[in-house]
Amino acid sequence: MPKRSYEHSNIETRIKEIVNFRNAHQKLREVVSKVFSEERNEGEIHALREINIAYTHFTTFDVLDISQEGSATWVQARKQYEQKIDRVEGQIAAKLKDRLGSAKNANEMFRVFSKFNALFFRPKIKGAIQEY
Repeated sequence: MPKRSYEHSNIETRIKEIVNFRNAHQKLREVVSKVFSEERNEGEIHALREINIAYTHFTTFDVLDISQEGSATWVQARKQYEQKIDRVEGQIAAKLKDRLGSAKNANEMFRVFSKFNALFFRPKIKGAIQEY
């Protein structure tokens, strides 16, 4: 039996993408706050500011526009978001390496890993972990 194609399937797909994107964005914000919470310094403020700025790319257009132009805008906004988030990831990866490097024993390393574990899906974080 051939798969049926409904008129609303494209918008349904976009809504799922938006939900997944929003969940990942919120998770990133929460983890960055948690990771930098001990110091409450410029690093946390800067990282959260960069995350918020990256998200503003999605407030300038209709994310539910599934026309060719709307889809191209969605893809471009995702690329811009990822570029900005890459910088934040670099900061987090440096902090992770620093904490792992200063860990005196395996228990301290496990504590560091547990604090950063929600970000292990991000490429730069994964790379920093693989060094240890």
